[in-house]
Amino acid sequence: MSNERQEQALIGLDGLVAEGVLAKEQAPSLRAIEARYAVRMPRGIAQRIKQGGAIGAMLAKQYVPSLAEGYQDKDEEDDPTYDEAYSPVKGVVHRYPDRVLLKPLAVCPVYCRFCFRRARIGPKEPMLSPDDLQQAYAYIRSHKEIFDVILTGGDPLMLGLRRLEEIITSLSSIEHIGVIRVHSRVLMAEPARMTDGMMAVFSACAKPLYLVVHCNHPAEVTQEVRVACQRVRRTGVIVLGQSVLLKGINDDPTTLVQLWRGMVAAGIKPYALHHLDRAPGTAHFRVGLKRGLALVEQARAGLSGLCVPPFMVEIPRGGGKVALQVSNYRQDKDAWWLQDAQGDWHAYVDSCGDSCGES
Repeated sequence: MSNERQEQALIGLDGLVAEGVLAKEQAPSLRAIEARYAVRMPRGIAQRIKQGGAIGAMLAKQYVPSLAEGYQDKDEEDDPTYDEAYSPVKGVVHRYPDRVLLKPLAVCPVYCRFCFRRARIGPKEPMLSPDDLQQAYAYIRSHKEIFDVILTGGDPLMLGLRRLEEIITSLSSIEHIGVIRVHSRVLMAEPARMTDGMMAVFSACAKPLYLVVHCNHPAEVTQEVRVACQRVRRTGVIVLGQSVLLKGINDDPTTLVQLWRGMVAAGIKPYALHHLDRAPGTAHFRVGLKRGLALVEQARAGLSGLCVPPFMVEIPRGGGKVALQVSNYRQDKDAWWLQDAQGDWHAYVDSCGDSCGES
């Protein structure tokens, strides 16, 4: 299915009214929101929202537009990660020396109301042309320090299979590229798109391929998602998962524990929990850093290391991402003191000493 046809298969504001997700009288007040930020979702998600209950409410908060998006906090920016400042050629972001983003398109299977690129994505934004892609490949070839290429957007799995295969094949042919990552919402939002054809594209990749899926609540890990994830893993693709800490959706330790355990049980390694970026109209989703750290530490106490991702924070004005954590060690002249999951401190004498390992 072409990118244009896939986008047309999603429903917007009028479709949400037709499905009974929004009352007809709500639509006029949301037109200004729709005009500024894309509104689309698969019909299946709309139907789950319509069923109501806790799951429906959680999905609605993530995907259904609200008037709260009309408020812009003074610290919010259209480009909070400063992609444009680090874009040497169209569609490429080169912020860190050893990796780049490649953004071939700007459409998604669902438009998250908290998205950090919300002001720059949607069906009105153009795809990269064949010439644009060739310029992107040329840039990547000329920078041999680049090891990791991250396909993002928009959602790269909304590309037609022929275009997706061409991009992955072209990147795989660059000798100094070690791995390719595909960041996508498709597996979680519309697992039926994970077709035999897409699996064939994954299987044909000559370099290690990582699929990084986006999942914020345990209810998103449905049986259909688990089956689709199993199909992906059979191709040899490694599946990682990232989440955003969101007020009213996953900002309690019990939900985080269930989310990360559910992901691991489905074959998805939790890869990052992101503090919400300062995108416009997202303040109503924001959780403070202090509370976010406390939530992660509370969840960590009941989980194996396999289930706990780092808590990532984007430093404003292009400073990049850092992993934030509560200090769980201190040192005195006699020993290191390490704090366990229950908060108790234990002496650890490092017999190796500070000079161990020096030549």
